[in-house]
Order: sequence, then structure tokens, then C-alpha cells
Amino acid sequence: MEVTKLRRIWQNNSLSIVSFGLFFLFWAGMAIAGYFEYLEQQQDFGQPATLPFLAYLGTGHFWEATFENWESEYLQMGLFVLLTAFLFQRGSAESKSKEEHRQEEEEEAEEEQTGKAPGEDGQAPWPIRRGGIIRTLYEYSLTIVLLFFFLASWILHALSGAIEYSQQQVLLGKAPATVWQFIRRSSGSSRCRTGRANSSPSARWWC
Repeated sequence: MEVTKLRRIWQNNSLSIVSFGLFFLFWAGMAIAGYFEYLEQQQDFGQPATLPFLAYLGTGHFWEATFENWESEYLQMGLFVLLTAFLFQRGSAESKSKEEHRQEEEEEAEEEQTGKAPGEDGQAPWPIRRGGIIRTLYEYSLTIVLLFFFLASWILHALSGAIEYSQQQVLLGKAPATVWQFIRRSSGSSRCRTGRANSSPSARWWC
């Protein structure tokens, strides 16, 4: 009985299970690689490389790398979803044809007039029937959520990067930096613009 139940759960949720499994697998790999990089960095600053792995998960170094990755992915997905709503690419499975867009517009017009979704006995979703700004937010909810997560990742990337950069400044005998100072320094990073490798948090944040 338990085997049948587990099989049903796998059949109904296999995509989510595999996706989240790969997510945590690669996140763990990033954490392990970042941990050894952090220890080498500490040695470069003349500090003992004795930080436990679990303690590393609370450092700005780890969270800066995490939000740096999330920031780029959410921006990519958000823009892709937004652009596919207006632009076309012949032969692409992700791009709807002009006929499909025209059909959607006709169905939306029918929903506005009847308050029901085409081909269904039930009513259209409440935001569709309400119209106005509520309907617009509903129609673009996926793009809005993805871009919101991008903005949140961007902010958290800046905060964690500033923490990591301040720690490096303290090890060099300098005063800690504020978030704004970190952002200003990163925006003026010439090494990033010339394409040369730079492991400093500010350069990675700007790149």
C-alpha cells in the first residue's frame, strides 16, 4: 500500500521533486566550493582557516554568491516571460503564434461581455470579471512575481556583498564600508569593465 502511495506521489509530482532535488544538489555544490574558496581567502589575509562549514553558511561570502546567482536567473526568467507576451519567434515552442494571440484576445473580449470563460459552465476568475488594474495585475502576475524576486535578490546581493567587503576591509586594517559605499565602489570597478578576473565582492556584484 505504501509503495502504491509513493508511486502515485512520484507520478503526480515528479517534475517538482526532480527540480527541487537538483536545486538543492547544485546549491550544496556551490556551498562546498565557496567554503574552500573562503578558507583560501582567509589564509591570504593571514587568518586561520578553521571556520566550520556550518558557520560558513552564515557568512556574507556564501549569501552573496547565492543571491548573485538568483538575481541573474530571476531577471532572465522575468524578461523572457514578459517578452514572449509581445514578441514572436517562428518555430519556437515558447512563442505563441499571432493566431493564438488573436484567439486569446477574442476569448478575453467574450469573458468581459459574459463573465464566463469560453467553453466552460463556470464563471471566469474574479480578477478577470473585476477588470481594471486588478485584471492587469492578474494577467501579468507571473512576470511581476519573477521581477519582484529579482529585485529582492538584487537588494540581498548588495547587502551580503557589503558585509563580505566590510570584513575584508577590517582584515586590511580599514574601516567597514556601508552598503552605499560598496555599491559606489563596485560601479567604478575598472577591472570588471576591462574583463580581467577580480574576486573582490564589489567587482562580482557589479559584473
